[in-house]
Amino acid sequence: MCTVFWDAEDILLIGYMPHKVTVTGVYYADLFHKVLVAIKQKRRGKLTKVPLLLHDNASAHRSHV
Repeated sequence: MCTVFWDAEDILLIGYMPHKVTVTGVYYADLFHKVLVAIKQKRRGKLTKVPLLLHDNASAHRSHV
């Protein structure tokens, strides 16, 4: 499985899930931590608050992971 995080400028992170690994809360927490690190590195000065994440058709919400 491949998860892609992007914004209006470019792709921020592409996460590949290893074969035969179960998606757990720990996996998601680690993935979101990697996203926040990628945002801080690639968008210095633009991140002032917690980013809003949009998951499929769900409304935008703050991440509390």
